[in-house]
Amino acid sequence: MLFEVDSAKPSAWTMTLGAVTHIVHKVGIPPARLEVLAWGPGLQMLLKNAPDAMEITILQMRGVRFVACQTSMRRLHITARQLAPGVNVVAGGMAELMKRHNEGWAEVKM
Repeated sequence: MLFEVDSAKPSAWTMTLGAVTHIVHKVGIPPARLEVLAWGPGLQMLLKNAPDAMEITILQMRGVRFVACQTSMRRLHITARQLAPGVNVVAGGMAELMKRHNEGWAEVKM
């Protein structure tokens, strides 16, 4: 399942991380494959000093993949060094979304 987040609103991230945590606890990884794609203002929540950085790290240790859109990073002047450890960078958020869609992933826009 791919969770797409383009909002820096804390409520969007609370809902996203809550849903991901719920799936991890109820289904497990594997069989679930979970990815959180952040782009635009949503990138703010993947920074090292973001309020949910520790929760993101814990979810990564459980197998959740967090990815940042490089196109948005350039536009917002965010470097890979500013991202929380373990966050992957993809060339484009929309390309990642299309790739996962073509692989049959379910998508949730948060």
